[in-house]
Amino acid sequence: MLINSTSISVRFTAAMIGIIFLIIAAFVAFSVAYQFRVLERELQDSLTVAAEVGNISLSTPLWQMNDEFIDHFLQALLLDKRLVWASVLVNDETIAQKASAETAGKSWEFFQANDDFQTHFASIVYEGKIIGQIRLAASRQVMKAKLENAMKFVIVLGGVLFLAIALTSIVVTRQQIVRPLAALIRLASKISDGELEEAAKESLFRAPDNELGRLTKEFYRMTMSLQSMSAVATRIA
Repeated sequence: MLINSTSISVRFTAAMIGIIFLIIAAFVAFSVAYQFRVLERELQDSLTVAAEVGNISLSTPLWQMNDEFIDHFLQALLLDKRLVWASVLVNDETIAQKASAETAGKSWEFFQANDDFQTHFASIVYEGKIIGQIRLAASRQVMKAKLENAMKFVIVLGGVLFLAIALTSIVVTRQQIVRPLAALIRLASKISDGELEEAAKESLFRAPDNELGRLTKEFYRMTMSLQSMSAVATRIA
């Protein structure tokens, strides 16, 4: 059966589905953007905390030039899989550096220029005096993997919501618009054909309790009135 594109119900349903699609699409975009900001903030916070711990833990060993402790501390920092590179500098010279297997041999400038990494640095202070600096780099790959999983979940959820709301809209449209209009069309068709008795037999007990339903009932009452007037006119004649 061909669908009449000029039908009010078809156009109304199409408009509703279009609006729902835009709302769901906006929801998905907002959710992904929000999740990205949350993950980016978490990554930055992890770098900040690691730098603060480094300042507290390394101040005395750095002052005493305890290279073994500094190496072990940097290695411990990399147990956090998000951190891939760490170094300690004194007078702009690197005295200790640790890196993951994937970033071995990379420089600080490489991490700063690469969008796949987030960097952070902080001063190491001993008795109120800056004695060195700790530099850290974290990979965004873990964050991207989490964001990808979140995107998949949000897209699937958005698709399910879209289908559910769209189907509900179609059902409601059929019950609240299509059926009352169909009843009106049947009544009008029978009246125009002079079939008042047949028009009076139309069942309207399922007419919805809205404007279209009330209009249909009033149309039915008009049909009954016309039938009565026709019967009276027939008896007089």
